[in-house]
Amino acid sequence: QHAAKARLSYQRLKEAKDQISEDTLIVKYKEKIPASVHRSLGATLKKSFPQLGYDVVTVQKGKTAKEVIRAYAKLKAVKSVTPSFTYKKVSTNDPKNDKMYPLSLLQIDKAL
Repeated sequence: QHAAKARLSYQRLKEAKDQISEDTLIVKYKEKIPASVHRSLGATLKKSFPQLGYDVVTVQKGKTAKEVIRAYAKLKAVKSVTPSFTYKKVSTNDPKNDKMYPLSLLQIDKAL
């Protein structure tokens, strides 16, 4: 029984590690960072959310995520840099879905 629990724990750890992106980073900032600065640090700006104070960047070829994270850590405008996580949708088949009228008003099916 202990071996089965250990295998399950290992499998969950492996799945969690597989969800961490190797080339996409989330950069949270105090002051907006220009795209040219992202490029000079070894990243390419993919999407910016200035109202939330963060950018989504990808690591340029020839660079590693660790190198780019260290470069961002030296900037005073940066609060934090973390790898992006991918999430798997578990299920959307709720048997009571047709009785939840607010979901249709919000167009939840399109959002998922």
